[in-house]
Amino acid sequence: AKEAFRHARGSQERIPASYTLAQVLGSQQKHKQAIEVEVQELRALRVFPRNFHSIQGLTLLLQMKNRLRKISVADVLALPECKDERIIAAMNMLLLLSKHSTYDGDDILQLLAAVINCKLALKYGVHKYSISTFSQIGVLVSVMFGDAKEAYRLGLMSSGLMDRLGIHDSMTSVVVHKYVNPWYRPLTESLEPLLQTYYTGMKQGSVEMAFVSFNIYLIHCFMAGLSLGPLLSDAKAHFDTIEEYGMDSILTPLRALRQAVLNLAGGDAPNPLQLTGSAMQEQDFFSSPNNSFAKYHFYMWKMKVCYYYGDWKGAEENRLLTWKNRKAALAFCEVSTQMYYNALIPLAMASSSSGGTAAAAGHKRRARAAINALRKAVTKEHKAINLVHKLHLLDADFLALNKRRDPRSVQQAFDRAITMASRAGLRHDAALGNLRAGEYFRTKDLNWSCHYLTRSIELFRDWGAHGVVHHLQTKYAQVLSSHSESTLTMMSSTTSSGTSERRASVKSSNHLGRKRHSTLRVKRGEFDAPYTFLDANQESLPEMGGEIFYGKRSEK
Repeated sequence: AKEAFRHARGSQERIPASYTLAQVLGSQQKHKQAIEVEVQELRALRVFPRNFHSIQGLTLLLQMKNRLRKISVADVLALPECKDERIIAAMNMLLLLSKHSTYDGDDILQLLAAVINCKLALKYGVHKYSISTFSQIGVLVSVMFGDAKEAYRLGLMSSGLMDRLGIHDSMTSVVVHKYVNPWYRPLTESLEPLLQTYYTGMKQGSVEMAFVSFNIYLIHCFMAGLSLGPLLSDAKAHFDTIEEYGMDSILTPLRALRQAVLNLAGGDAPNPLQLTGSAMQEQDFFSSPNNSFAKYHFYMWKMKVCYYYGDWKGAEENRLLTWKNRKAALAFCEVSTQMYYNALIPLAMASSSSGGTAAAAGHKRRARAAINALRKAVTKEHKAINLVHKLHLLDADFLALNKRRDPRSVQQAFDRAITMASRAGLRHDAALGNLRAGEYFRTKDLNWSCHYLTRSIELFRDWGAHGVVHHLQTKYAQVLSSHSESTLTMMSSTTSSGTSERRASVKSSNHLGRKRHSTLRVKRGEFDAPYTFLDANQESLPEMGGEIFYGKRSEK
């Protein structure tokens, strides 16, 4: 590739030679060298500035944001198709530059590549190499300016262009279903497109996007509460194929995911709090160099495992390490997890500490700030689809810290969160809500404590987390054995809310093939839907009412 690039004569030989050389360097994880080749070629094509800096990049992004705000989705879909070979080559190179600058962590280059590609598309027409640029601009607008509604609208532009051109673009699909749509659409809706992107990417040779898509697919399956057994089968079925390519930046997050799920399922790990077993060895991770993306996912999964097994100190240590590498985590699954556990872990630490200690007050203060940040995402930015039940659970857990609060009001708050999670088919979050309620009632009412702990164990078992089930049965053996008979009698006569028990049947999933994703079966009119969905042809979101923040009242 270097020889071909060195001896290339004229643009007809130089452009494909430089593109091939950049691809080869990128596949060898030499992203900086690949970026140098791409920038050199883009300057030769007269579409890239000679000098640039961060202020210039932010100015260009703000100008493009204001320009796109005046353009509707229909206007973008009506753009002509680009026929200029020089512009098409530039779009292709800009797309490659955007990918390599993302892996290299160069935010300014990534921003410039997306903005310039979008400018070319608006001026000369759209092409398959410019489809993803609108969704990329949307991600940048959401991250830089906090405008999530505009990001969703720009994502609709990219999705519409894919349908119009009849092209399944791997990068566009990954950007839309990894960064944009999950903030507003149920997670289960992203599973089919992500899995299709994996198969399409492998078929077309876009293996990097295919592997990224498969990794996000597995994370969304976990977050959507789908059974852990089939999830492990999915990961194992395709892990050997991914390992053959030797892409450590993707392999490390996948290994951490597999080992974390194995630990929760009661696998072969000698210590469930460490990611050491048949999927990966924790010491190998520490002894080898890893980028920020791999580090974030490793510590994220270890944080979750520590929390589910009740190791609050270990969970907090790994939470701080994920926070340290958060710049590499911009996807919904990463940002929402960080926001959630920023509150969940301090709440657990505060409840396990003495109520009057300075440490407990500090944990409570950090939890209040994290809950307010999550509430802002749910209310002000209207990101309610996959976060609202988490917010209610955190609200209930925070109320439980108030020793003077009436236990009945705390119980109602927990029941509200559990009901929301159950209605959405999120067994693991419903199990977590029952677990926190059971822990709260250990000092209030052992009968209710046994009731909630028993339901938590049943839900964890149904989810496939048999290791967590064994841990809870051991930890709460005395409570479960001494009060099980009276609790079972109470459960048969009434539910926690005082009404008859209504069980929603959740169809399990085998993940791969057929219509297999978790769906909730409820009768029409049985309850009021807690979510508001946005159709693809809508460009705005419905307004949501004001909420009471901790410490002050928000008037809207």
